[in-house]
Amino acid sequence: MFENIKNFFRKRSYEEAEIEHLRKAIASICDGVERMSEKQTGALIVMENFNRLESVKMSGTPVNADITPELIGTIFYDGSPLHDGAVVVHQGRITHAGCVLPLSDNLEISKEMGTRHRAALGISENSDAVA
Repeated sequence: MFENIKNFFRKRSYEEAEIEHLRKAIASICDGVERMSEKQTGALIVMENFNRLESVKMSGTPVNADITPELIGTIFYDGSPLHDGAVVVHQGRITHAGCVLPLSDNLEISKEMGTRHRAALGISENSDAVA
């Protein structure tokens, strides 16, 4: 996984301010996901890269917000209308939430893997996004 993230950032040249913004965004994602794991709450987070995910974003709700652990927790809170779907992150901001992702057709995936896992694999098979 970490190798994919390293390669993700090597594909572009970033200004120092952009790098710092992305570091803060990733730290916020990690903090939010860590808090959610304590409550066994799942999340589906997709980091858009070169391939634009327009059809995926059209299936969700525009958010256009800086990433904070609290926002991630709020979006994926079980009572939230946006919790059932993925968030799309572009340039360190959550652009859309409640997005529907393509499912993987890979028959070698364990039957124990649920729809969320198949969706994460599906978007990574169909784009250069990191899920």
